[in-house]
Amino acid sequence: MNYFSDAWAVIVPLIVLLIIGVIFRYKKIISPQGINDIRAIIINICLPAIIFSAFYKVEYNMNLAVMTAVIFSVNLGLLFLGFAANKLFRINKIVMPFLTAGFETGMIGYPLFALLFGSENLGYYAAMDFGHCIFVFSICWTFIRIKNDPETKVLKTLKNTVTMPPILAMIAGVIFGITGLGRIIDNSDIGGIISSLISFMSAPAAALVLIVIGYGIEISRTILKIAIKTILTRIVLILALGLLTYIVLNMLIPMNYLAKWAYIIFFIMPPAFGISIMHKKEEDQKYMATTLSIYSLISFIVYLILTFQVL
Repeated sequence: MNYFSDAWAVIVPLIVLLIIGVIFRYKKIISPQGINDIRAIIINICLPAIIFSAFYKVEYNMNLAVMTAVIFSVNLGLLFLGFAANKLFRINKIVMPFLTAGFETGMIGYPLFALLFGSENLGYYAAMDFGHCIFVFSICWTFIRIKNDPETKVLKTLKNTVTMPPILAMIAGVIFGITGLGRIIDNSDIGGIISSLISFMSAPAAALVLIVIGYGIEISRTILKIAIKTILTRIVLILALGLLTYIVLNMLIPMNYLAKWAYIIFFIMPPAFGISIMHKKEEDQKYMATTLSIYSLISFIVYLILTFQVL
């Protein structure tokens, strides 16, 4: 009984914050420009803090390298299959492929995994997430910037992407992790100060992202139809590539009980919420927000059903 109470303690705040975003839109409490300003805060302050903290604490070894390559590849495959499905199924949304790839690990995946297996085992989930983070904050964001501004030269777009705070934070985190500087800082007198600073900078991220997504939700027959088509496409692609990836990973790195559950919970997550804050067109925001909201509800239901296999 306590478990279900804890599960709802994670799920309910997500739903409430989405509703708050919807209210802010319809009551005009925040203007569209205000939402863009919130996006700027997320991209330039909150996300860099989260990314740096995650990357410099990772234990770098050969198993992680293999896991990273496989998860990165499957996300890349989902993205390109998304481009094909966008045309094949006549969804015709420029942002659609970015909803077939990527997984919301930070705000949903980590807390839900910890509920079942304890925070002391989050390393299994983090290892699964490493290649995904690299994909989202490099390849995926570069594609988004090119799609948002097709006239911009590719090299210029790549340069601008690499110099974005989240990407710089990722690079810095990897350097600190590989060289051991992260562990040195953690064990030093200023370790607590640095950790506290990062926590303060990253804390608002979840609430702000969910409010932005809720702000973009607009249920209409047209948007709902396209959203459902997108969700079904993603589910089919993930079932196909997910099974293939599971087989490959088991061949390369035999997974134990916890690693297998980390894999399952990773793949049932909705698309990465952070992707939506990169798109500025109102029509795209409505479509993505509606899709993310419905898919999140499906993920929660699947998760609650799967928990009976663990409890």
